[in-house]
Amino acid sequence: MKQVFANSVIGLALLLAGCAQGGSAGGPAATPDSAPQLATATESLHTVVPPDMQLGLHRSGEGFEVAEYIPSGQSMANWSNMFAATMLSRQPGITLQQLVSHQQQGAVKDCSMPPAATAPSYFTDGDLPAVAQGIACGRNKTSGQGEMTVIKTVLGNSAVFQVQRAYRLPAVATSADLHLPPGADTEMAKRLQYSFVCPVQSPTPRCR
Repeated sequence: MKQVFANSVIGLALLLAGCAQGGSAGGPAATPDSAPQLATATESLHTVVPPDMQLGLHRSGEGFEVAEYIPSGQSMANWSNMFAATMLSRQPGITLQQLVSHQQQGAVKDCSMPPAATAPSYFTDGDLPAVAQGIACGRNKTSGQGEMTVIKTVLGNSAVFQVQRAYRLPAVATSADLHLPPGADTEMAKRLQYSFVCPVQSPTPRCR
C-alpha cells in the first residue's frame, strides 16, 4: 500500500495518537439515546457521535457488533460522511499489527486503484495498546466516489474495539490526490479522541 497522502491529512494518525492519551469524556455533541452500547461483561466502548447524525445500521452476530451513523436525511447507500463503532471477539494471540494488515487488505479489495495510507501509529490509550491509521481510496468500487477514512483500534482485554470516521469525496485519478474539506482532518482526529474503552467496574475518571 502506497505510504503517501494528501497534504491535508499528513500526520492525521499521529495527531490522533497524541490526543488519545489525554482523551476525556464528553465533546461537542451528545451521543443519541438510540446509540447501542458496545460492551462485554468487563469493558465498554465510549463514543461521542458527531452532531446531527442518525443510526443508519446496527448489526450483531457471533463474534461482532457494529453501529454506523450517517447524517440525518441520508441513506446507507448514499452518505457524505460516516462514523462507525465496531466490537470484535478477541482471538487468542491477535496483535494490532495483524489487525492493521487485515484493514489494509480490505482497503485494497474495496478500492478500484491502489489505496494510499499513513504509516500506522502505535500508542497506549489509557492502559490499552492501540493503533491509528488514515486510509484514502481514490475511487471506491461500490460508491464510485473517493473515500478518506481514519481508523482507531484498541486491543481491549476482552474484545477488539474500533472506531472509524470517513468522508466521501469526488473521485480522483490517484488515491494520494484526495483532499479533505478544511478542518475535516482535525475533526476526524478529535472525534476519535472522544472514543476509548472503559472498564465496567471501577471506571477511570475519563469514563465517568
